[in-house]
Amino acid sequence: MIETRWTAQPAGLAGGKPYAVRVFGEAVYVDLGSRGPLVVTLFGDNIREQNSSSRSAHELALVAFGLRRDHEGLDALQRRQGRMELPIEALPLLITFKDVGDPRTIRALTPAEVPSVFGPDVRLRAASIELTDAPLSSSLVKKLPWLSAMTPSTLIGRLEGDRHPTFYAVGFIGDSP
Repeated sequence: MIETRWTAQPAGLAGGKPYAVRVFGEAVYVDLGSRGPLVVTLFGDNIREQNSSSRSAHELALVAFGLRRDHEGLDALQRRQGRMELPIEALPLLITFKDVGDPRTIRALTPAEVPSVFGPDVRLRAASIELTDAPLSSSLVKKLPWLSAMTPSTLIGRLEGDRHPTFYAVGFIGDSP
């Protein structure tokens, strides 16, 4: 589970953004058995964001419910509940590892690349988001044990292309509540 907190702030702070956003929780880990893991990180894929598709975790509920990132959208989101489908294109950065025990083997991929990386019978068919009061998840460290020795600012590795020249642990773990 992931929690986001939006806090209004004076327009002159944080580059003129009207909100400060904090993300709590962790990335989503999908175990594909012998094929390896597919991890949905907490921030958007720079390549796909240029096409207005990929979103960071803090924006996913707004996208799913068709709301704008402004005062009205956030107010409306507080009154929403339940599960909504999320466009596959809106998913944050997807990654995998050649060796799950070695963070330096990280590889980024797009939803369209999933079959070529994991096999032709593996596809992303649907994604959804649910507004809930369930507790935050905390099992990612069990799946990626090396993560426990890292802080959010620890450099994990470099990703190919212009996605993110460097990838930090904050892509996996949000702030502590």
